[in-house]
Amino acid sequence: MCSLTLCTGLMFSSTPALADDAKVLSNDVKITSDKAEDPIRYFYGVTEEMCTPQYWSKLARSNPDAVMLNAKQINDINIRLLGNPKTNMNDLENMKSDYNADSLREGLAAEPIPNKELYVDGDLIIDKEEYFSPIIEGILQTGYTGTCQQQYGICVSNADVKSFPMVKMIGYSPDDTDDELQLDGLIVNDPFVIRQKCRVGDVDFYWGYNQSCSGWVRADKIAVCSSKEEWLDSWKVDPEKKDFVVINQDKVITETSTMTPYSSDVRLNFSSTLKLVEKENLPKTFADRGTYHNYVIYLPTRDENGKYVKRMAMIPQHCKVSQGYLPFTQNNILKVSLESLGNRYGWGGMLNSMDCSMYTRNVYRCFGFSLPRNTTWQQEVGDAAIDIKDKTREEKMEIIKKMPAGALIYMPGHTMIYLGTKDDKAYVISDLGSAIESQISEDEKLEDYLKQMVMTVSINPLTVRRNKTTMWLDSITTVVAYAVPPVEEITTQPATTQAITQATTVKDDSVKATSIKKIVKKKKKAVLSLKKIKKASGYEIQCARNAKFKKAKTYTVKTTKKAIKGLKKGKKYYFRARTFIKKKSKNKVIIYYSNWSKVYKKKL
Repeated sequence: MCSLTLCTGLMFSSTPALADDAKVLSNDVKITSDKAEDPIRYFYGVTEEMCTPQYWSKLARSNPDAVMLNAKQINDINIRLLGNPKTNMNDLENMKSDYNADSLREGLAAEPIPNKELYVDGDLIIDKEEYFSPIIEGILQTGYTGTCQQQYGICVSNADVKSFPMVKMIGYSPDDTDDELQLDGLIVNDPFVIRQKCRVGDVDFYWGYNQSCSGWVRADKIAVCSSKEEWLDSWKVDPEKKDFVVINQDKVITETSTMTPYSSDVRLNFSSTLKLVEKENLPKTFADRGTYHNYVIYLPTRDENGKYVKRMAMIPQHCKVSQGYLPFTQNNILKVSLESLGNRYGWGGMLNSMDCSMYTRNVYRCFGFSLPRNTTWQQEVGDAAIDIKDKTREEKMEIIKKMPAGALIYMPGHTMIYLGTKDDKAYVISDLGSAIESQISEDEKLEDYLKQMVMTVSINPLTVRRNKTTMWLDSITTVVAYAVPPVEEITTQPATTQAITQATTVKDDSVKATSIKKIVKKKKKAVLSLKKIKKASGYEIQCARNAKFKKAKTYTVKTTKKAIKGLKKGKKYYFRARTFIKKKSKNKVIIYYSNWSKVYKKKL
């Protein structure tokens, strides 16, 4: 079962942001600010002024207030990400509703226990089989049975998604800072599809899917909707409208109330999206207060039976909240990115915090993006991803300098947000596990390093190191910019989109595959002729310089002939094609793809 594979794949990840450095501790303390009286500690080269969006906005290479993508373009990117199997995202809205609860329950009970030493609250688990036995028994004895219809839930309080139904934290060492069973985190008003339940001790759990993965969530964190329609109404928004608000700061805590305890001291985390109360329903008073200087929103709540109840709440006007998604500009990315500066790191969303990939997801959620869960999946974005792993340090710097503020930068196990370049040093912000910095930042000598546990949203130059010989800049493999003009020697363009809700490869007998009948080579172009497929809506053609189609260019055509221009004389090119069929479903379009054709190689 795919869901179980996904759970297992995440469960055994023993690292948060930086695998080799995350457990390094040091008592070294160094204040690098130029002001002797400044009590704030910064990475070498970082100043107080760099902690403001205005500083980086002035260094932007293009107009920082220009809208790079509109709401429709961003939504189209989300659709493509959701339909790409490599992103491992779950299409919650279009999931088949009925399922076999027995086979699912048995599969969850058979989830392998990590083959490592495990610690609970710092104490070694001597007998893992005995410790996990009541958990497995709870799954088998208190779960759903037979053929079931899935239920639709809404998160009412920040919740951990885990590979086992557990409350306590499990570590791989006595001082492990991560819950190694943590998969992801939910925030208020996140949707959750429920397919199993269990009771372990006196705690109830649900198992199901969020958009990023599948796992166990405490049942008291989820409200169950009475219908799919009620569920969709609670969280689904039109990205082009302004009838909802988005939290653009690290968190908002609602005001304390004795009259409406359900809306009292509720934590709304960074990027939470909540619908506004309609103008015609807007009250003049709420509980014991007037509604002056407040956003009046609908808050998801849970009644005594665990059912969803939509109630009103207020968010003070002074909070950093946008009506609708923020315009996707460099200035806005800088502002939102710096809102969490100094906040703690939390693997997979534990401790009401973020890890590196959740931080980038939440920043981009404020603009309407839905990004995949981890750093590897976030790089599966087609033309928006620029592969720079084989380039020299100097070449990497030249490419990064041409990126807009807010571009995403990746190295194995970690993702960062690009701020800008100052004095030929590139600076990033990220939710960081640890790093090593030289006291002489640009010096290549291998002495005078400070090993530091960070576990904080921090700004640092790319001259910090993963170890004494590897600079961050050297480790960078990919840059992702969803809207950036082409630069020298980089094949990239703004991400293209198609109006689809799902893009899946199906069997040949469902969608018949085309083939390349002929390729005519000319000076700097190749003209392809495809086999015509009856009832096909069109064809996709890919052209690349390698047989694995890495950095391939994709062309969508409605006819069986396509001239691909701009090719280089004397170079080998690889070509393949596939069929697609468009079908309408509930006023939406779904595209079904055939398998790829045989690969053809031609030298111009």
